[in-house]
Amino acid sequence: MFYPFEEFHEVDEILDDLDHTFRIGINGFGSLGRAIFCSSLDWPHVYVAAINDPFVDAKQAADILRGDDYRDSMGRFEIEAVSSKELIVRDVDTSRTITFYSEQDPADIGWKSPKLGVLHVIECSRKFVTFEEASRHLHTGRTFDQELEFKKEHGISIWDEGGAMKVLIASTSSGVPTFNPGVNERDCRFQDYVLGCDTPKHLETEGDQDWDLGKYSRQVLKLLNVVLARDGSLGSYIHSIESGRGLYYPGEKGPFLVHMERILASNIEGSDPRDSSDDDMIEIANGPSLFDTGPCGCCQGSRSWRRE
Repeated sequence: MFYPFEEFHEVDEILDDLDHTFRIGINGFGSLGRAIFCSSLDWPHVYVAAINDPFVDAKQAADILRGDDYRDSMGRFEIEAVSSKELIVRDVDTSRTITFYSEQDPADIGWKSPKLGVLHVIECSRKFVTFEEASRHLHTGRTFDQELEFKKEHGISIWDEGGAMKVLIASTSSGVPTFNPGVNERDCRFQDYVLGCDTPKHLETEGDQDWDLGKYSRQVLKLLNVVLARDGSLGSYIHSIESGRGLYYPGEKGPFLVHMERILASNIEGSDPRDSSDDDMIEIANGPSLFDTGPCGCCQGSRSWRRE
């Protein structure tokens, strides 16, 4: 069992030690959504499992991704649209299946369904950019008693349906905590379940030729990695504490995922409140003991990220 709070770690080291691939959703498959998707293929702990766009299906996405604009980043991949709802991206080592949705309202997607298993969504449509709008992606909070009643009525646990647990807005946002990777990305807190990635200050429109979508997409993924490291560490740590108590785990999900979902759900209004021990662990995860923020001595801290 991995204990992330016992010593300093870099973000990538935490994710390597967790040895978990996080299933991610993207809302909006315009130029920004495509850039983030293409960049994500080089990030080993990120798996884009689902994409929602009312105007782009899997067959259209395959044609776009084969185009000149994405030839460099997608050159080593074989792209196949199995249907209008399913895209497969393969290289010599991996095969990824991406499910496409065409919902106008994010609340209708069901990110966290058993088929998708998505807990974290990157909002790229530029439409849902306030706290209230982006929250339409989110799971609806319920107490434990409500969960039991829901399972009795529907035959499934609420943890097997509903929206995501966190939303990262990849564009100019309003009324949400916003972070600039390379500057203050480690200031984001576990409690920030709707957050934004700062955009270049000169950005006026999507057509701004000075806006490097490839570079910005990597910035978004750097911030996402910090979020995943915090969330995954808490799930792992809580699992290590609870593993000897014989808890019931719903469905086929492993205990790590169950604990991560439950601690993430505690952020959302309507869920059971956290107890003091959970709050203590969250404060540790938010603090400097999780990430090594100081210089290493040989490069004066420039090794904070391994990918450029």
